[in-house]
Amino acid sequence: MRDPRRIRRMFAALAPRYNLLNHLLSGCLDRMWRRSLIAALDLSDGARALDVCAGTAHLAAECLRRHPNLGAMVVSDFVPEMLALAPVWLRRDERVAFVAADALHLPFPDAAFDASFNAFGLRNTADPATAVVEMVRVVKPGGAVGILEFFQPPEGWWRTPAGLWTRHAVPLLGRLISPHPEAYAYLPQSMNDFLSVDACAQLLADAGCEATHQRRLTGGVATAVVARKR
Repeated sequence: MRDPRRIRRMFAALAPRYNLLNHLLSGCLDRMWRRSLIAALDLSDGARALDVCAGTAHLAAECLRRHPNLGAMVVSDFVPEMLALAPVWLRRDERVAFVAADALHLPFPDAAFDASFNAFGLRNTADPATAVVEMVRVVKPGGAVGILEFFQPPEGWWRTPAGLWTRHAVPLLGRLISPHPEAYAYLPQSMNDFLSVDACAQLLADAGCEATHQRRLTGGVATAVVARKR
């Protein structure tokens, strides 16, 4: 189980360079991965959406770019230093609310949203199963739940070009670029200890979802999983 205090400290310290490092270390593919998840959610005009473990809110921003007629967006994270670095235009949008919240105890009523989603946050929660249950709880029946993640890689993946990049190049570049290189040594370790894509789909099913959509991105480096609440 991940220590939430350690995770909060690590991401608070990393916040000022978080976006730059993510773009550099992914070759800017992280933007494409977010677009893919938002497209799969298939949101309607007027929808209410929740970004869980939102970090600097770039997934929420992508959602509003694709859906300019969205009804409301709530951006939540338990690291206030990350939320403070959300894009300025997003903070000025009257439809957007920022809430400091733990993904394991979302402070929202049942069925409050048409969709909930997160990118690269579930892996950092102390209890992914509880976080999934919470994401599903706050969504209306028929609503979408989306997760974009670095899931546990398949056997032998670490020997592929993508696996070699993640295991060796990412920690090295993190040491060169970031004053907090331990965060990028943590990435491959956290992937190895995390759920598989199928295990995540099962958590969604157990929480009351069906019709799981899975899309492997960039050869399976990241995977988007989207389900509908029954």
